[in-house]
Amino acid sequence: MALTAHIDTMGIKEGNCILPVCACCMDLRSKKFLTYAREAAKTFSKAHIVLCDTLDAHNYTDEDAPNWQEVREITRGYAATWFQKHESKLEEAFEQGITVLHWDEIRNDKSFAEKSRVVQRLYADNADCKRYIDDIVNYIVNEKAKRAQNQGFTPDLDTLHRRSLAYLMEEIPGTVIYQERYKAPVVYSGVYFDDPQFFNRMRLKGEPDMTLPLWCPAKFTQDLPLAA
Repeated sequence: MALTAHIDTMGIKEGNCILPVCACCMDLRSKKFLTYAREAAKTFSKAHIVLCDTLDAHNYTDEDAPNWQEVREITRGYAATWFQKHESKLEEAFEQGITVLHWDEIRNDKSFAEKSRVVQRLYADNADCKRYIDDIVNYIVNEKAKRAQNQGFTPDLDTLHRRSLAYLMEEIPGTVIYQERYKAPVVYSGVYFDDPQFFNRMRLKGEPDMTLPLWCPAKFTQDLPLAA
């Protein structure tokens, strides 16, 4: 069977795109990623790779756990190995090549703390914002739980929810920062933010701009070979 990617470019005809690389997206562990990256390269001439390397530590432990720093180094190593395997293929696919941004570069941005405080406040004080974030978290938890059950494990739903929420609360301000840096749409096959101005509509006067990237979803089809 031939794997084919289809990307909704939202009417965009050219330019650059952002490709987030997160361990929680199972497509990154298969040929699906390069399939949709190469499809994206038919529209976008350059790709900005965002490695969610240390962000991915939230998938494996809690930030206040004794092994937090150790796990961050492990996930950094996972991402480095992944990128080493895919770098040349991505450079070859995109006419103007690629750039790479590591998550700690995002966390070290001078505006990260302020944007993080906005997200924390909105989650605590705004029912619509809390519902939006919780809906994403619940989707992620359900997907992780199904994978665990398929592998014969009983998922710990409380732990999955706690860690997924911590992941998302760090991911949102970081996503705003890489959107500010690149001002380009995101091509991604996993769950993503579907409303670039959602947090801007909720923020208070004087709070920083919270624009998210436009999402160009990647979908797949498996084409059966034609009968002779």
